[in-house]
Amino acid sequence: VVVEGMRPGPSTGLPTWTDQADLRFVMHASQGEFPRLIFLPGDMNEAFEMTLKAFNLAEKYQMICFVLTDKYLGESVQSVEPFNVDYKADRGALMTIDEAAAMKPGEYKRFEFTESGVSRRALPGFPNTIYAVSTDEHQEYGDLDESGENRTKMVDKRAKKLVTLQNESLSDFEMFELHGPADSELTLISWGSTKGPILEALEVANEGGLKVNFLQIKTALPFASEGVVKILNAAKKTLLIETNSEAQMGGVIREKTGILIENRFLRYDGRPFHPAEILDKIKSL
Repeated sequence: VVVEGMRPGPSTGLPTWTDQADLRFVMHASQGEFPRLIFLPGDMNEAFEMTLKAFNLAEKYQMICFVLTDKYLGESVQSVEPFNVDYKADRGALMTIDEAAAMKPGEYKRFEFTESGVSRRALPGFPNTIYAVSTDEHQEYGDLDESGENRTKMVDKRAKKLVTLQNESLSDFEMFELHGPADSELTLISWGSTKGPILEALEVANEGGLKVNFLQIKTALPFASEGVVKILNAAKKTLLIETNSEAQMGGVIREKTGILIENRFLRYDGRPFHPAEILDKIKSL
């Protein structure tokens, strides 16, 4: 599990200010292609809950999980109810020592092809489960195998993990949330720490007779394309709000859904949004 706290770059940039410009970096940084989960917490409670869940999902699906936050959220002070710490570790596809003992030496396939993409693990010290770990592409036993057929199968195997994770372990609510009235004249779209200022502006706007809601994106990968499309297709007017110069989440939405959000409110001076700024922007549309 990797927690990435964003602040403005490049290089030292603005080390004491905030930003949301690492989204694409975290989504794509790699040598080649491999699956990853990216949580986007918007407040203290979500940061705790998503980090807790990330540890389970990283182990269960044997993949790296990111919690992408920023300096604004990381240094904010807020009173919250006590966190729910009723936590049970999920080790996923973990074989028992008796199952390992029943195997023949050399029979264990650490990277076995499965329908889910997840292979069974053995704990250190289990009998009959010694295997090779190669930084090259490998076959089911872990030995190096650079054949085209094996390479294709291994890439597909790894990709299956994210599909399985989304189908088994993430609800729609954990991937996106619509705040405010379903029938609105304006739908705001954002992610991460902009949640607080947006919700405050949303409350004032609706109390003042405007009809506004807010689509909060909670995971960048996997992306809830179907749910997001449904909400955006029903929206009468949309406004994208982000603290980066390239509308990075807007680009992700275009990539995953084909929908272009033309109205954008972007801030990239290192300062977080103020609710009054968002309210003024809402009124201007």
